[in-house]
Amino acid sequence: HKGRHSLFLYNSEIFYAFTQDILRSRLVERGHNLKPDTVIHTAVDNLKDTTGYKFVVRCQILFHELDNEQAQQMVDEALDTCPVAKLLKANENVTFEVVDKFSF
Repeated sequence: HKGRHSLFLYNSEIFYAFTQDILRSRLVERGHNLKPDTVIHTAVDNLKDTTGYKFVVRCQILFHELDNEQAQQMVDEALDTCPVAKLLKANENVTFEVVDKFSF
């Protein structure tokens, strides 16, 4: 259905914008004197569930200058700082993963 597909694309773009904003939070990067060179891949899947459809959002984050432990600390801080992230991080259908290499 064209309308449903258009709505999915619109919502995908919103999720993408939110995750980019959350994880590239200038406050977090500036607070730790990091260069803004974080790369984020966001995938949004629209899956059928028992009552209709749901979004499943996967974010993979690559930090060029940090090891995985430091990178995870930055992600956690960003997720605790942004009000939108506070809503998303509690959702079981939204994941944030620090990676060395992207899988999608």
